Amino acid sequence: MLMTTLLKSSNGITQVSVDTARNISIRLNLPLDEVLYMPVGKTVIFRRGQKPVVTDRYDIEQDPDYQKVTENYQKWVQERSKYVYQFFESSKQSVGRGTEEGGGEIRSH
Repeated sequence: MLMTTLLKSSNGITQVSVDTARNISIRLNLPLDEVLYMPVGKTVIFRRGQKPVVTDRYDIEQDPDYQKVTENYQKWVQERSKYVYQFFESSKQSVGRGTEEGGGEIRSH
């Protein structure tokens, strides 16, 4: 049976498996409760051949490169949405013109 516990994080509620926490506690050589009640904002880095490292999480949203990529993506989405909107508007108009002229009617059978 898989047991779970809920840990509240800064992003909301995260479901964490007790079995996963037990595995991490073994790998860290720490008691299970210390893993389950690890402070929010901490992370564990496991690298092959090295001891695990408990460190503060890196807030990627504060990274200048990430902000630049996000900003460029938002601009790209805005540009694409303009084209999509224009396409749908022109489609509506062409369908509307077709029905007014007696052609292009959509019929269900």
